[in-house]
Amino acid sequence: MLDLIVISPETDYPNELDWVIKLFEAGMKRYHLRKPGMTDQQVYDYLQAIPRDWRPLIALHQCHAWVDSMNLGGWHFKDNSPDLSRADQWRQSRSAGQKLSRSIHSLNDLNEDLSGWDYVFLSPVFPSISKQDYGPQWENSQLSAALRYCKDAYQTKVYALGGVDEAHIPDVGEMGFDGVALLGAIWSSPHPLESFSKAQEALNLIEQA
Repeated sequence: MLDLIVISPETDYPNELDWVIKLFEAGMKRYHLRKPGMTDQQVYDYLQAIPRDWRPLIALHQCHAWVDSMNLGGWHFKDNSPDLSRADQWRQSRSAGQKLSRSIHSLNDLNEDLSGWDYVFLSPVFPSISKQDYGPQWENSQLSAALRYCKDAYQTKVYALGGVDEAHIPDVGEMGFDGVALLGAIWSSPHPLESFSKAQEALNLIEQA
């Protein structure tokens, strides 16, 4: 079955923490917290508002040192992050269940040695929901071949990001992705929980096919 990851909205969403808790209650298995405009204290307060039982399902895009101290689920890195060099430190010392992930934006990146990463986000796979004039720069046949190579060579999971919603999930499965990362599909909606449920239903239909 394809996996489903939800990424936080970059800016505040009305009653956001209430929605995040409802998403966990509805079965969300992985949540990426990415808040570049927040201070360290604001990120800490955000995490503190989430019940402890769900914190191991959260990956941080910032404040990476808190992953261990707050018993979180992993570290995520931008493809050009200066912190990439520190990934090895956590790779060697991480606890069971903690995962390292990163973002990539081209098919050439799938030819790199990605064996040290549990999964990567490849974007944009479709025209972005949250960013105007941001879409894929490759043909689907090229993408499928690159995904096969990455999985065969490195056993690294690749998740589709960018423009992905429930309507595109069958296409994602055919392309050869291991799952989807949803951002705009969830937070551009006035009903995030409903959007999440529709995406989960689309994934279930693929599993049943």
